[in-house]
Amino acid sequence: MRDLVAIRRVERREYTETDVHSLLINSRSTTRNPVLKELGDLYAHRERDKGLIAMRAFLHWAQVEMFTLYKSDEKRQFLKDNDCDWWLRSYLLQCVDRHSGGFLKKNFGASAKSIKREIKKFFPESDFPTILRGAVDVRIIEIVQFFSNYTVIHPVLDSTKISKAANGLLQTFDLRDADQELVDGISICLLLLFQGSSVSIANKLNVTLKISLEGYSDQQSAAVPGEISVSTAFSNKYGWGQIHLGSPMVSYVIKSQSLIDNCEAFRINLQGVSSTDFLAGFASRGENPFHFES
Repeated sequence: MRDLVAIRRVERREYTETDVHSLLINSRSTTRNPVLKELGDLYAHRERDKGLIAMRAFLHWAQVEMFTLYKSDEKRQFLKDNDCDWWLRSYLLQCVDRHSGGFLKKNFGASAKSIKREIKKFFPESDFPTILRGAVDVRIIEIVQFFSNYTVIHPVLDSTKISKAANGLLQTFDLRDADQELVDGISICLLLLFQGSSVSIANKLNVTLKISLEGYSDQQSAAVPGEISVSTAFSNKYGWGQIHLGSPMVSYVIKSQSLIDNCEAFRINLQGVSSTDFLAGFASRGENPFHFES
């Protein structure tokens, strides 16, 4: 069903994220764009246990867990008495996915499919097993040692993928020939879906997704002008409190110079800020939609 009111508001540039989310939900069952499908699922289910975002959040957490337990100063014995951590199997399989075929061929002499098959043979048929299938094999130790030396630093969703999704959403409702400012605005609306959402895996892990907007704060800042990012935060059992990982899962850079020029110096955290207020300025060129007290 088409939301004609939302469509008209977008055409007049008077939309808020509520209108964009309405269009997203209307396109959810028919879209072939994987990013729009992922975001539609995120809108429908605020706590995710599968999908691109959920699995990347899990991988970010598992990397920290691997380092904390086995590679830090307080490292413990790995794979004792055939027991294994519940996250190990999925962690290793995702490690394979995030490397190119050429990289895997060079270092393992095998394809991703072959390496995954080799990893799976060490575990029972379960996504999160807590034991190995048989005796500890030196091969699995080699695989773990290799992959644990690499950390994910690139986002699973970047500006190219997000802007393509925004354009795809507009075209679904015959809103074509969008300029950069409209694409940026729709992209921001889509990214606001991450605020307040979370990832829960196997009833053992809960990760909060945190959205932030950074830009011209001062001359010494390393922030990219107009960059919006989504990172992960989680609590652990080691008494460190809430841990925020600096490596973003999602990163989008506003390209519209008219939007960037309309922003004063900003470096803000959107936690607790009304996203409707955040976008209120889009309807009026005389207001600054990005200026909030941090």
